[in-house]
Amino acid sequence: PAVAGPCRSLAAPVNLKCRLAGVDGTFAWDGTSATFTRLSSGDAVAVSVLTPLHVYPVTTAAVSGSIPINTQYDLHDECINVFWIGRNNLKETDLIFNNLVSMVEYVKPLGQEIAICADFNTSTESTGTAGYQQMMELNSRVKNKFPEFYCEIGGVDIRQNFINHANPASADDMDDVSKGLTPRSLRYDNLHPAQALSGSGGSLAPDYALGIGANINAQFTCDFFQSRGWI
Repeated sequence: PAVAGPCRSLAAPVNLKCRLAGVDGTFAWDGTSATFTRLSSGDAVAVSVLTPLHVYPVTTAAVSGSIPINTQYDLHDECINVFWIGRNNLKETDLIFNNLVSMVEYVKPLGQEIAICADFNTSTESTGTAGYQQMMELNSRVKNKFPEFYCEIGGVDIRQNFINHANPASADDMDDVSKGLTPRSLRYDNLHPAQALSGSGGSLAPDYALGIGANINAQFTCDFFQSRGWI
């Protein structure tokens, strides 16, 4: 069909491992048509229009020193599922929320741990803008629905912790914070946490950065895991 389904938007290049009508295969989208390719030959299976497509939770990239590519999470009880979704289609808050509920309801019966991270706003989504309101609404709904999984320590979530690491000596950082934005010294663009102090993925203001943005998020997530006794 001419419907992208789970391969919409930035997921378009990924061939998703899935199951359709009891048959394992991959789902792909070429920008015009969706296709399902079975993994092995077999008898033809009649499929109705309303037959659900089950997408397996499989990693699409290797994590250095950790999980290899093509790891299917529901087959590994030792996995901690970190859900950080919705930023790329933030305007669709209801769709994002419903998708998250489905994800949690799929994983929770397996007995695996879940951490849900608050979305961040971009530098153009200051207090009072539509984007800011959508972000705050989504984060609030998620926290209220899943307080036990919301990545928060002592009432501070991952976004607020990031903001709390702004440099008081940086006028630009303080201006960002006053507008409800994340501090630029910890970002490498208008949204993403810096991956280094300088160079590729480096801070927008390395002379004022009190740390590397990505490391601050990683440490907070680790602290959350420890507070729950997961590691």
